[in-house]
Amino acid sequence: AAPPAVGGKKNAEDPAVSTISAALHRLSIPEQGVDVGCGGSGAVNLCFKVSPVAGLEVVWETILVNNKFLYVEVPSGILPEGSRDSLITLLEYAEEQLKCSHVILCFKKNRSDRSSLLRVFNFFGFTILAPGHDLVPKTEDLLFMAYVIDTGDPNSSSDDDDDDDDSKSDLGSE
Repeated sequence: AAPPAVGGKKNAEDPAVSTISAALHRLSIPEQGVDVGCGGSGAVNLCFKVSPVAGLEVVWETILVNNKFLYVEVPSGILPEGSRDSLITLLEYAEEQLKCSHVILCFKKNRSDRSSLLRVFNFFGFTILAPGHDLVPKTEDLLFMAYVIDTGDPNSSSDDDDDDDDSKSDLGSE
């Protein structure tokens, strides 16, 4: 697949931001140096357009916070054909180009396909983030799932990866 086209950079205060952007506007992670709310400047909206096959384009709306955390809005409705491959491309881009430490998926809790999404994203290595988690803004209607990227730094802290094997190489092999 071709590399994703990344565009649509805009300030988080842009009036055209999504529900997730509005929720993230209230996010503050003091120990990570993140303060998006109250005029913080650590967030940039990015639009990923991935063409997993010719003639097909999948769009992912994202917000890069503090150049470490990529929040991805799962589109409403049925995910389009090619979403799986485009998500893999997005994860690779987040790791290799953006050098993110986490990719966090966000979607409405009341979706009719919520259980299916949870199962699919869990298969990819995402885990549910509990309300009140440092990476979850205060919101009642959104669910957040995180994928921790192994940065290879032995001093980096990761709650989800306590062993020494490369968890990314096992993606989808379970």
